[in-house]
Amino acid sequence: MWGPGLLRSLEPCQPTIWGQSVKKGEGGRPARLAERATDSVRTVPRKPALCSTLRAAAARLKKSQFVRNVAVMAGGTAAAQAITIGVLPVITRLYAPDALGLLGVFNSVVVLLTPLACLGYHIAIVIPKSDHDARGLVRLSLRLATGFSAVIAVLLVFTHAPLASVLGFGASGGYLLLIPVVVLTASVGGTLSQWLVRADRFWALQTVSVTHSGFKAGAKAALGFLWPTGIVLIAVNAVARVLKALWFLVVTRRDVWGPKPLRGDTHSMTDTRRLAREYRDFPTYQLPKALAARLGEAAPTLVLTALFGPAFAGFYALAHLIVKLPSKLMAQSISKVYRSRAAKMVHAGNNVSRDIARTTAVLLLLGVVPYGVIIGSGPPIFALIFGADWVVAGHAARWLAVWYVFHVAVSPGSQALIVTRHLPFRLMWTVSANGAKIGALAAGGIVTGDPIAAIAAYAMASIGADVVLVLAALWKTRPMAGERSPRDS
Repeated sequence: MWGPGLLRSLEPCQPTIWGQSVKKGEGGRPARLAERATDSVRTVPRKPALCSTLRAAAARLKKSQFVRNVAVMAGGTAAAQAITIGVLPVITRLYAPDALGLLGVFNSVVVLLTPLACLGYHIAIVIPKSDHDARGLVRLSLRLATGFSAVIAVLLVFTHAPLASVLGFGASGGYLLLIPVVVLTASVGGTLSQWLVRADRFWALQTVSVTHSGFKAGAKAALGFLWPTGIVLIAVNAVARVLKALWFLVVTRRDVWGPKPLRGDTHSMTDTRRLAREYRDFPTYQLPKALAARLGEAAPTLVLTALFGPAFAGFYALAHLIVKLPSKLMAQSISKVYRSRAAKMVHAGNNVSRDIARTTAVLLLLGVVPYGVIIGSGPPIFALIFGADWVVAGHAARWLAVWYVFHVAVSPGSQALIVTRHLPFRLMWTVSANGAKIGALAAGGIVTGDPIAAIAAYAMASIGADVVLVLAALWKTRPMAGERSPRDS
């Protein structure tokens, strides 16, 4: 009853192959097959759960310096926009469309002159490997801006009266003498902001930006109860620019001006001439490109003023301001960070084409939501928030929103073309695109006599130009033989 067979049946079960018992340590083919089977079971990887994958992706994003920098820029831009949007309903009820149109004309002149001040050298500040050369470019840019502004001031002393008559300022032409002040301070702010981008000091950059927006919005609203005129708007903009430039000087005093960088880091005229020659492609190509881009930005206001009067220019100015807000939050927040990131990729020998495609697709998808709201309900939204007199601006904003769905996704490709020094192509594209857009705007206005139809033609031409730029950027930065793909950081 308790024989050997029954005792063997009480032993722990052993692995079997083809019905044969295999014990540990036994040789022979069955034992080897059992070991292989056990090893194969142990080496089969288990697929990670979805939650684990998401946690790993979130951890990578949290560690990414690029994502953190974009979050800082987006947060600061959102705060500045919240201030602007919160005060706009008050401003549009205090100031007439003619007053906003006058401010738009003044800003258009400033926008056209500012790129000439630094000759485009300030854009190159993020590119040099050494901080010594970058500081030299800062000094070179500020010296050029100072000299250019002085020349503009002398010219305006003798020409501000006839210029005021052409621009519609009338007896208030003396305020055009603020143009060189605004140009100089805007150039100082633009130059030092490029240094902060190079140093990854995005917190400081956004602190200045938010404070600037708060002061400007509050001053416009407060003074509008007493003097709701276009001259007040111009004066507030000028004072805000001066304060912003002074703050940038304070923020960068130790990096650029303090005793530490100046010891052993002086720049002689020989160094300045060397930097001017080394980065001469920026005044040769980037300066005309920037000037053409600013002309394209200012031209709609000037053309609409000539065709339909300053009142509709005011409607367009408000529509463009509102439509640009999501773009500032997304594209402009990413563009400065992306330029710094792309420069590091180029220095490391990596290719940026994949990053361009990925970032462009994300921005395109993100832009559909806010701009879809404006496209669907622009006129009633403008009438509700800004007053019934501004419903025309809502119709203009609809067509601008159609364009900005695409325009918001252009910045990664545009910034990559700067870093990879494809400046001749950017110049050619900008001149061609602006010619097509301004021509479409003028032709639409002249042929139809309808300002909304003119803006629709302008938007369609702008979409075509932006699509061409993105495709060209992907082609010109495509992977080449021997290049590495950029790793996510």
